[in-house]
Amino acid sequence: MRESQLIILGVSDFYPAAAAVLTQSGALEAVRQERPPRIKNFGQTPTMTVDWLLKRHGLKPEQVNVLALAGHTPVPALDGKRRVQLFREAARWHGRVRGLLRRSPLRTLIQRERRRERHETCLALGFRPQAIQTYDLHECLAAAAYFGQDTRDEPVVVITLDGRSDELCSTVSIGRNHQIHRRIATDGSHSFAALCSVVTYMMGMVPHEDEHELMARAPYASPAAARQIADRLCDLFSWSPDGNPTWQRRRGVPHTMHLQSTLESVFFEQRIDAVLSGVQLFVEEMVCELVRRAVSASGIRRVAISGGILINAQVSKRIAETGAVKHLFLFPSCDDAAGAIGAAYLARSEHLGGADALSPASFSLGPDWSEVEIHSDLEHHLVGGEITGG
Repeated sequence: MRESQLIILGVSDFYPAAAAVLTQSGALEAVRQERPPRIKNFGQTPTMTVDWLLKRHGLKPEQVNVLALAGHTPVPALDGKRRVQLFREAARWHGRVRGLLRRSPLRTLIQRERRRERHETCLALGFRPQAIQTYDLHECLAAAAYFGQDTRDEPVVVITLDGRSDELCSTVSIGRNHQIHRRIATDGSHSFAALCSVVTYMMGMVPHEDEHELMARAPYASPAAARQIADRLCDLFSWSPDGNPTWQRRRGVPHTMHLQSTLESVFFEQRIDAVLSGVQLFVEEMVCELVRRAVSASGIRRVAISGGILINAQVSKRIAETGAVKHLFLFPSCDDAAGAIGAAYLARSEHLGGADALSPASFSLGPDWSEVEIHSDLEHHLVGGEITGG
């Protein structure tokens, strides 16, 4: 296929959902689904964003050569209340039973049905069946980090960190000559990002949405108190004894989605500021150890990283301070929304035999709003010139 004929639309229907179009020139434009309807952390097929991007470029769905979907199996669409309910149930016996069924034939049937529903949604939007391709979400995150750089003249260690998308929580790959080769992956049951989401729920906040609040409250504890909590959390995991950049839960430690009772013991009679500061310190040290091991195992000191937990600014600061990294690239907007961009990059590389693509020069935050539209939207919230809730 000639480059001039190739039109790619990348789509992520995780949290938050997003879409990205790679034009014939290789230029990229991406939009989060939460922007047009202004619904925070929107997670399902981003139909409004897809429609807006296609219209903006004068395209119809049937003109798209590749609809690149991030993630082999979509997650169920859950709003904030339902995510809280999910984590509440995860701590109870029926949540643990559901966890045991994750690798059962029933789980396979559920995933197959989700994939079928997603496929039907894409067809209903007007995309051709032969245009639809799916990619592992961590491959998409890695592609966003690797191809999103300004230059790819030297080999790069590409690290992804996530909750447990496509049954994984982390991967380490080598990017070289416009290709990405995965070296190692860590099973999603060992995810310390999921641990952070459990803590978010335990603090009365919304998982997969309010984790940044933990970081915001972290600086106020004494270093000794934070150190104590961080050490207890680190003791729940063990690193690979051969030096590889992977880890696992210690024997007897449950799946990290079901850690609530364990964490209650860790946090018992501890101040809230010590808990939050300790969790932050734990995350920083786990991520830095992962980076150090990846650099040591590969001998490559240029690092590109992507994944939701890496939005934590203090984590990226600590990575840069380790001394192990010569050059660090953190993909902007590196959560699951980046999967849409990565999927588009992967499809382009696949169809053009590894050909290069332009790095994103900017990101669109959604359509422009006229003064008339803004006034009309706010009108029913205005009472006596004051903005009210509702």
